[in-house]
Amino acid sequence: MYKLVAIDCDGTLLTDSKELTKRTINTIKKASQKVKIVLATARSFYRVEEYLEKMNLLNDEQYTICFNGGSVINNGRKEELDSHTFRNDEIKQLIQLSRKFNTQIMLYAYNCLIVEEIPKKFINNKKINFEITKMEKLDLEEQKIYKIVFINKPSKITDMRKKLSKQILDSFEVSSSVPDYIEFVPKGITKNKALENLCKKLNIGKNEAIAIGDAENDIQMLKFAGMGIAMGNADEKTKSISDYITDSNNNDGVAKVLEKLQIKDGYVMA
Repeated sequence: MYKLVAIDCDGTLLTDSKELTKRTINTIKKASQKVKIVLATARSFYRVEEYLEKMNLLNDEQYTICFNGGSVINNGRKEELDSHTFRNDEIKQLIQLSRKFNTQIMLYAYNCLIVEEIPKKFINNKKINFEITKMEKLDLEEQKIYKIVFINKPSKITDMRKKLSKQILDSFEVSSSVPDYIEFVPKGITKNKALENLCKKLNIGKNEAIAIGDAENDIQMLKFAGMGIAMGNADEKTKSISDYITDSNNNDGVAKVLEKLQIKDGYVMA
């Protein structure tokens, strides 16, 4: 029997318009009565709270993995069980790298997104708390930074990733949850490591866990879980390592696979 389902948000749980469908909401509500539902996201906690509330997951029995594994939170108490942030010298190093690449940089603090100017893709997004400041003037003693993102056109991001030095790749965990991002978190911090630690805390074996995702930053989590499920819209590499491929995020892929797995007292593969 499976006791926990870890679900990525963007491109997986949410549609492309960043919404939850009624079918997904109802299926998650039903599933959460039998298993732990853990959102495993690159986002900060405040940016998934509205979704957790809609699915009745804002309680002490459920958990969320944020910042690609940088923070693990008890949903009801809003208490961090685990937290990993950058050292000051690491932040300065990535700021300098963004200058070298001449690209926008975003620093993810617990309750805000620190930028020098709001990226065009977020101009009309009123749900994000922005703090606007010059990076060189940032008070690193005041802010804990969980994740750093370079943002640019997908073609530019692809080119930048090819130019990342071995020293950078050896110093940070680097991934892309969407084509216009390069995401950096401290070395050793990943969704799968956070999921592994959470499972240990909850006395749940890896073979009792399901993971669902669509992108590069989900791959190790899908490999770790007893069952790794890729979305129909996932990239080919993610699909190739999965145990099962469901429908797309725009066509209730999460709801469909959970309905397929659901039985009276838990979850099994149909």
